[in-house]
Amino acid sequence: MSSELPPGWIDTTIGEIALIATGKTPPTSKSEFFDGEIPFIKPPDLDGQFPLLSTKDTVTLAGANCATLLPEGSIAVSCIGNLGKVALVGVPAITNQQINSILPSAAACSSFLYYWVKTIKPWLERNASATTVAIINKTRFSQAPLSLPPLNEQRRIVARIEELTARSKSAKEALQAIPPLLEKFRQSVLAAAFRGDLTAE
Repeated sequence: MSSELPPGWIDTTIGEIALIATGKTPPTSKSEFFDGEIPFIKPPDLDGQFPLLSTKDTVTLAGANCATLLPEGSIAVSCIGNLGKVALVGVPAITNQQINSILPSAAACSSFLYYWVKTIKPWLERNASATTVAIINKTRFSQAPLSLPPLNEQRRIVARIEELTARSKSAKEALQAIPPLLEKFRQSVLAAAFRGDLTAE
């Protein structure tokens, strides 16, 4: 964390400003717990939709009652195996045990925390348990350092990130259109060459 923060910013940890919940898989022997209306988030579902509204696997309300039902605005983070995959949860959902989630907090806007999580993968990897599979448990995840600006500044930061992301997407789409245009131009030149048009007076 920075030793010289802008006015109003504080050095803290995620566990000091928000509640952290670890996911749980409902008993798989109970068929009545599955194939319901509530998303069941697993690591492959992360780093996709923004916000995350649906998943391949789902649970019923009875199944969700076996775990922590995350409210809209929670941040789900993979903390076993492929560390740091993240999703902003857009509807009430549960996760499996490979995921720690940050519940909505009055101290931070959810979108700001979503983008913050995208910066902490190196910290997660440095602080993972030294086992064959990288693991960050709830206690350790709660200690992840965070430089937290005031809420209004958080919103401005999110707006700026989303503006630049939109520009980047537009630029990428424009660049993707160039190769087909170049190929069309090349074909036109070749066609003209073999019609004699390139060397005609």
